[in-house]
Amino acid sequence: MQDQVMQFLHGLNDQYSYVKFNILTMDPLPPILKVFYYVVQQERQILSNGGILVNLNLE
Repeated sequence: MQDQVMQFLHGLNDQYSYVKFNILTMDPLPPILKVFYYVVQQERQILSNGGILVNLNLE
């Protein structure tokens, strides 16, 4: 399972570095579906802010 999370995060571009960093600091790593959810949240925030990245609360 952790391999799937690592592969998924590795495939993300630099636009998602903030969410990647936050996920990688979690212990244990969350399940892949939760990781996907966090990335989707980040993408929605980016799109709703006209392409500007803002901090995402991963709680």
